[in-house]
Amino acid sequence: MKKFRLLSILAVSALLFACNNPDSPSTSSGGANSSTPTSQNTGGTSEVDNKKGTETNPYSVAEAINIASQLASDAYSDEEVCVTGYVVDKPGTKNSSGKFSFHIVDDLSKSETQLYVYLTLSDDDVYQNDQVVVKAYLQNYKGNTNEITGKKLDDGTYTNSNVLSVTTATCSITVGAHEGATVTGIEEGKTAKNGTEVSFSVAADADKKIDKVKANDTTLTAQTDGSYKFTVNGNMVITVETKDATDTSLSGTMQYNKGTTSNMTTGNNAETVGLDETIFNITSTLVGGTTHVGLNKDNHIRLYKNEGSALGIAIVDEKKDEYIIDNIVITLTSDSPAKLNDAKVVVGDKTITGEMKTGEGITENTIGTYLINDTAISISNTNSSQQIFISTIVITYHSVQAA
Repeated sequence: MKKFRLLSILAVSALLFACNNPDSPSTSSGGANSSTPTSQNTGGTSEVDNKKGTETNPYSVAEAINIASQLASDAYSDEEVCVTGYVVDKPGTKNSSGKFSFHIVDDLSKSETQLYVYLTLSDDDVYQNDQVVVKAYLQNYKGNTNEITGKKLDDGTYTNSNVLSVTTATCSITVGAHEGATVTGIEEGKTAKNGTEVSFSVAADADKKIDKVKANDTTLTAQTDGSYKFTVNGNMVITVETKDATDTSLSGTMQYNKGTTSNMTTGNNAETVGLDETIFNITSTLVGGTTHVGLNKDNHIRLYKNEGSALGIAIVDEKKDEYIIDNIVITLTSDSPAKLNDAKVVVGDKTITGEMKTGEGITENTIGTYLINDTAISISNTNSSQQIFISTIVITYHSVQAA
């Protein structure tokens, strides 16, 4: 009997020791060998909740870039991660699949360190200055661009990048330069949330007329009642350009700002580069290459080397008797590999040279004015190894009838 009691006491003691020993194996739910997450502290936060890179605890932009930059060229992270940041630029236009791109930063006042959100999906509208949480794979694209993006699978398909949440920003609306005009409807200190439509009016002084009205870099068109409207997309600055009331010249600005990389197509590309397609015919003609004029995600137009393709600017056929192009001003990006001395500008059967702008802070051969006095121009790149990056082309033209 004593021996039985002694064995019973030893068995109970062993059981108690096993229950209190953290190293003891367990098969119960929530145990050390269980797949069910368990609370690891008195606050009740699980390991999964606490894990960095999740929706509830996303990486910062700096943390994500640190991870991506350590990957091999074109390599992806092992798993999808979540990253949060503020949208620092105007998101690109959605493509046919509903995907679009933008850059995010940790601090809008310090935008040097950016993570590229490439072709993502979102159920909500995303605007500049909004805070977002994005879920996708990190990639060291070509070894020089840190991205969060969908991943290419073995079968050639891609996973999707997704914006999980958007915190809509409240942005400032101010009136900038407006000499010769009065702007009403934008009071001092005005703010509005992104996505809000704002209307205002502009009146020219007696000896002036309105030339251009812009909200940031977007030229606005007057409504039927004479007012102007725009949708808030980050901090907005309204500017007005006027000219003498007797001036009959008109102007249009060619600029690509869709935020995605593609190429011009056959046909009229005027709308793609911000011009009125009822007046202008913007074309890409293959000359010595197989690739049409480039449209880059960094919002510039690319002319390829060796006159691979030519950029055409013309008045549409049905209005060639109504308008004449007076001149164009080509402005390159500051980092354009080739410059305007490599640009071949042709009017009719003649190659013309432009007058280069000089001055402090202006890179040589990056801003040039070309006198046209015709209805069509062709521009190509004669450099044998480098591309030309065009930021804008301002086209000044006039109505033949008005003249």
